[in-house]
Amino acid sequence: MKPRRLRLISVFAVTLALYLPTLGAMLAWHWTLPPPHLQPSPMLMLAFGLWTALVGLFSILVALGALHWTRRVAGLVAGVAVLALFFNPFLDWDRFLIWQVLVMFGVETMGLLLVLLTARSLGWCLAFVDAQSHQAPRAATRTTSSMPLRFSISDILILTGAMALLFAVVRGSHPIDLGPGGYAINIIGGCVAALVVLTILWACFGSSPVWLRVPALFLAAPTGGIGYVVLSRYSALLFNWQFYAGVTSLQVLLMTIPFMILRSWGLRFVHAEPAQPGAARE
Repeated sequence: MKPRRLRLISVFAVTLALYLPTLGAMLAWHWTLPPPHLQPSPMLMLAFGLWTALVGLFSILVALGALHWTRRVAGLVAGVAVLALFFNPFLDWDRFLIWQVLVMFGVETMGLLLVLLTARSLGWCLAFVDAQSHQAPRAATRTTSSMPLRFSISDILILTGAMALLFAVVRGSHPIDLGPGGYAINIIGGCVAALVVLTILWACFGSSPVWLRVPALFLAAPTGGIGYVVLSRYSALLFNWQFYAGVTSLQVLLMTIPFMILRSWGLRFVHAEPAQPGAARE
C-alpha cells in the first residue's frame, strides 16, 4: 500500500474511532436527561453534528474513492445503516423525530453522491500533489471511470449484505408519513446539509485564495439556523434556530479538522489530466 494512501486511511480510521463512540455517548447522555427528550440539549446537538459530519465523510469516500464501485456502494450503505442504528435504541421516545432524521440525512447522502459523482465523471478528484510543483502525478489523478463494470461473487455478497443491513434498519425504524410539507422541509434540510459539506470540501481542498476559502467556512457554519428561520414561517419545527445553527457549526468544525490534516500532507481537489498514449510504457 502506498504511504500516501496509508495516511489517508489512517486519518479516516482515527476520525471514525473518535466520532462513533462520541456519537453513542452523546445520545446515551441525552437519554438520561429528564423528559421530555425532545429538548434541544447540547448532547443531542453534538450527536446531530457528528451524524452530519460522518454522512459527509462517507459520501466523499464513496464518490471519490479508488475502489471498485460495488465496494464503494456497499461501504456507503453499510455506513449509513450503522449510523442509523445509533438512533434505533431511542425510537420509542419519538418516531417522528427519528424518521425526519433518516429522511434528511438520506437526502444529504444522495445529493452529495450526485454532485461528487458528476464531478468525478468530469475528471475532478482528490489527489496528493507535489509540494513544489503543485501538480498531481498523472497516475494519481487518473480516474477509474474506465474501470470495467464487472464484479465478482464476493462483490455481490458484500453488496447484498450491506443492503440487507440497511433494509433491516429501515424496517426497525417504523417509517411514518410526514405529509407533503414535512417531506418538503426535510428534503430542503438535507440539501442544506449537503451544501455545507460541499463548501467544506472546497474550502479545505480547493486552490482558491485563502481569503475566499476561510470566510466561506464561517458563512457556512450558521446555515442550519438560517434555514430554520426561513422554514419555520411555513411549518412548526422541532427545537430552535440556535440548535440547528450549532449542528451545522459542529459539522463544519468536525469535518475541517481531519481535512486540514490531509491538506497539510498535500491532498488537493484537482482536475485529472487525460492519459497520453504510450504513457504507461514510459
